[in-house]
Amino acid sequence: MKTNNHDIKLTIEKIARSIFFIIFIGGLFLFISYTLENICNLVIFDTFKIPCINTLEAAGIVGFAYIIFYGINFGIKSMRSEMTNRHKTNRQHSDN
Repeated sequence: MKTNNHDIKLTIEKIARSIFFIIFIGGLFLFISYTLENICNLVIFDTFKIPCINTLEAAGIVGFAYIIFYGINFGIKSMRSEMTNRHKTNRQHSDN
């Protein structure tokens, strides 16, 4: 079976786009982790004399916050969508 040149180009573009997003999101994740680590170590932990956190702990906090934030956001969107669908269904039944 002969592959189409357009299909190969499209596949390469999708792979390149995926790699770009992985690098971009990973870089943003590391930047936020380093920022959180520095803020905690310079401001909070020096003030209250609590032991410092390292980058891995900061990455865990950022990852956990990401999961909570987007989980709540996904739940709210799902509830709104379900309420909209339920409202449309009730309206359709009352018209009949």
